[in-house]
Amino acid sequence: MISKAVQNTLHALHFAERILSSAKYFPDLFGKGIHVALQKLFLKTNNIFSFQHVLVFMSGNEIASMILCYDYNSKKSENTRTGILMFRYLKYNLLKNIFVLVQFNKTVGSLRKGDFYISNITTFDKFRKQGFARLLLLQAEKEAEIKNSKMMVLDVERCNIAAINLYKSLGYVEASEFRIKFDTNTYLELIRMKKEIQ
Repeated sequence: MISKAVQNTLHALHFAERILSSAKYFPDLFGKGIHVALQKLFLKTNNIFSFQHVLVFMSGNEIASMILCYDYNSKKSENTRTGILMFRYLKYNLLKNIFVLVQFNKTVGSLRKGDFYISNITTFDKFRKQGFARLLLLQAEKEAEIKNSKMMVLDVERCNIAAINLYKSLGYVEASEFRIKFDTNTYLELIRMKKEIQ
């Protein structure tokens, strides 16, 4: 069963764990304390990591899979508040990578009017290969239609072949690529994929 995430501490804990499993580079990008910061952000309204933007697939009483998604208007109105809250929770750990974070914000998740963004999607290990991620992606498209969005947009790591194949099977196409330099030897290589909403 698909539903909106609930504003509670258990969902917040699962949310933080799942975000970090789907974006393993987050601790390098945001610094120490990102796990707790994500939990706090989830519990607050009007930021792009809020429970308001999370859909979950429940298998019985357990969360099997979750997706973080939002439209252009939410991103535009909540981006500054998200940054302020992140700084409040992470303080100087956030400043260590400020130049990388600025580059990250300009590329990953950058949206145009009419876009609906899939930020993170992840499934708990014991529920993998049961089609839950596919169902959540289809539900996200319905959410996008409700918001009058015209284009589904996501960024996926180049090395995540299974996810790329899933997105392609749902009609997403590769639109562009970009690299974000973390340090002298580490790059985050991403593919932007898009799908027009019918």
